Amino acid sequence: MNKLKNILSMLLIFLLAACSKIEQEELFNRSSSERVEASENKYRTILENSEYGWDFQYFARDIKKYGGVNYYLTFKDGYVTAQKNGKVDTSIYTLLKSTGVVLSFNLDNKVLLEIANKRAVDPLGFKVDVDYEFTIISATEKEIVLQGLRSGQISKLVKLEYDDYEKETSEIAKLLKGKMLKTDSNFKAVELTNYNSIICQYGNEKKDVNNLHGFIISDKGIKFYKPFMINNVKVSELILDKSENVLKTEDESVMLEILTPPFNLNTESWYFTLKENEVCPDAVALYPDMNRITKEKFVPKYLKYIDLDEKIFIGYNRSNKDYGLLFNNYGDISKNNSIPAEYKLDFNSYQIDDELYLSITKRADGKNFPLFSHYSSLVNILVTNKPYKVEMLKGGTQAKIVSVSDPSIWFILNKK
Repeated sequence: MNKLKNILSMLLIFLLAACSKIEQEELFNRSSSERVEASENKYRTILENSEYGWDFQYFARDIKKYGGVNYYLTFKDGYVTAQKNGKVDTSIYTLLKSTGVVLSFNLDNKVLLEIANKRAVDPLGFKVDVDYEFTIISATEKEIVLQGLRSGQISKLVKLEYDDYEKETSEIAKLLKGKMLKTDSNFKAVELTNYNSIICQYGNEKKDVNNLHGFIISDKGIKFYKPFMINNVKVSELILDKSENVLKTEDESVMLEILTPPFNLNTESWYFTLKENEVCPDAVALYPDMNRITKEKFVPKYLKYIDLDEKIFIGYNRSNKDYGLLFNNYGDISKNNSIPAEYKLDFNSYQIDDELYLSITKRADGKNFPLFSHYSSLVNILVTNKPYKVEMLKGGTQAKIVSVSDPSIWFILNKK
């Protein structure tokens, strides 16, 4: 009997404990839900109480090395007004309850469409995972830290303290566009790219190291996605000094002079000709095979004749507002008798001491290039032999670029 009483007592204790656990879990769940709701209310208040709005400093997956994009947002009564490059649009925004609070942008906002549309590419044109929903990691009256649900990258909303913030950041962006940076011989190179990033190349004779560091434009200069070392100095921000025309750290331990390149392939159209004394022998030797393969592909199945023009355009392409190489193939195919083939390249100019250099980097196939992929042999010569030392000729209308690593590789560029 005593044994039976003991068993019953143990069962009763177990049941009471189980019931207590269920009640505690329900209480915890309710309090967790309440905490999320309290956070939602707090975040909404912070978002909508900023008089001048927010600088949305957006980074997407793999785009951090290409830099961030600034959007200017104002939240009011459940709506967000977004501005970028003179475009303005208003739509609803939502704070969703999940394990935390998620800031979600509406798909109809034309300005935020770049990040709100799942099918869109990144604002800079790269096919990467983009975000329209962001988990709020932390929030103060001054700054809200966000993490993209799809990309996992950190972006920020920084409170604007005055009305002209967007104007100042736009002016800084315009000032830096197309510019190059001058440094000293302690660096192999410091390049300012087209995508809000800086390339710092440094090292010794045995091994060179290249680091690409993405940044966002601020009202003071540029802020980097992550701090990095320059000359044993940890750099997270470079301040623009307009009076001295430099980007510098606050203590001036790092100073990079801003210069306008004597020739700029990102804004100007140039060309070279695949002929002797115009380019190096290695480049001249490519033309016969390039033209032969083109003929084999198109004649006589599609065309009576076709020829690759020996004049290859390099730099800015006005027709598509992009930059790279343009090959013209002339044949009996249209009024213009030409089939263009484009390959997209990045061009970055920089200066070490008083010497001008040019770096050329692959980006992507352009219009019709898959049909003329055999032209990659010329693209590869240009890219694999970077950087080039630049010598300006004929009053700036001509430039001779010579490979630093292999001086037998050279091209004479002519201004269009």
